[in-house]
Amino acid sequence: MKQRMVMVISTLLDPSLLIADEITSALDVSTQRAVAETLVSFRDHGFVKSMLVITHDVSILYQTADTILVMYAGKLAEKAPTKTIIEQPRHPYTTMLISSLPEVGVRYANKKLSGIPGSPPSLLNPPTGCRFRARCPLAFDKCLEEPPFIRIAPDHSVACWKVDGSDA
Repeated sequence: MKQRMVMVISTLLDPSLLIADEITSALDVSTQRAVAETLVSFRDHGFVKSMLVITHDVSILYQTADTILVMYAGKLAEKAPTKTIIEQPRHPYTTMLISSLPEVGVRYANKKLSGIPGSPPSLLNPPTGCRFRARCPLAFDKCLEEPPFIRIAPDHSVACWKVDGSDA
């Protein structure tokens, strides 16, 4: 209830930008859904003009966001419309992240959820180059250099040496 009240109070001054940082953390699934619906309602009714939702919960973004920007270890990995990120991710981290989510209606006794092997790097002394390379199945020598964040389609950008930008 406190999180809901903070959301309502935060819209009283007609903000042009609402920043929601981990707004659904520590909430049960049904309350998370209610919070997501409230955020969408705020946007759709014009109570807020724009929202920046910071979260580790991709399902909340799927319900609320028009565009998703994926970061890994403090660096941009991929940015695209929500539907593109969910259905056609191109960065290896985004692909593995989406494939690690459970699907509705699938019995996991028959199909095993895949995770992302390894651990994230320490941000106290981050690695050079692509920060995902130690966990990436596509990593190669060039990944010792930081990849540029390139546009691969009109509203789709990726930071990966293995992603071809020729269809932009």
